[in-house]
Amino acid sequence: MPKTTFTHLPFFTKLGRWVFFCFLILAILVLSIKKISCYDIWWQLASGKWILEHKVIPHTDIFSYTFAGKPWIDSMWLFQIIIYKIYTIFHIPGIIIFKFIIITLSILILLQTLREINLSLSLCYALTLLVLIGASPRYSTRPHIMSFLFITIFWYLLIKFKNTQDHRYLLILLPVHILWTNTHGSFIMGIILTSMFALEAIISNWNLQVKEFIKNKSNISIPLSAFILTVISIVN
Repeated sequence: MPKTTFTHLPFFTKLGRWVFFCFLILAILVLSIKKISCYDIWWQLASGKWILEHKVIPHTDIFSYTFAGKPWIDSMWLFQIIIYKIYTIFHIPGIIIFKFIIITLSILILLQTLREINLSLSLCYALTLLVLIGASPRYSTRPHIMSFLFITIFWYLLIKFKNTQDHRYLLILLPVHILWTNTHGSFIMGIILTSMFALEAIISNWNLQVKEFIKNKSNISIPLSAFILTVISIVN
């Protein structure tokens, strides 16, 4: 008689999924919908307002008293514009809801990515909940919140390419990386993650001749993508 696990029970596969999904959304609400306690949001809003008013990204410090006029690379200018536009329309509640949406998208993409690597349904749910709770101390309204979304998108696209060999997934990495590069300095994680997949492709084909390795376009696609992403970062 075949062994039965609780992941094959009708309740878990149907009703159980909806129960977990509702619990997951409730958990995100509890962990993300809270009073803004990080004061960085105010200079982020001021920066977004200044950029929109002057139609240029600042290259020198325009707010600090002790470093006024010093060189400044504002790598978060896109986030600052987005958050300021949200603030002008929806005020503080809009910023809090925006954070909730970003965290929700990140968690749902993570859950789908775990499904793509053929983990059991119960393990996917458990890991997703663990990540949600473990990362909760970092759920502040700052530009780094976008890195949660971008890194899950990167991982999902790389897994999809590995499973399907569809190069369109790699092409999507390029515009996503441009957005990430101009949103937060954590964009380096995208290059690292892509490079890890590239290294895995090289190691798994270490016994091939160089000509044979290059002949298979799928073998060089991810290393080439990692190189292009690096170039994009330098240009930005």
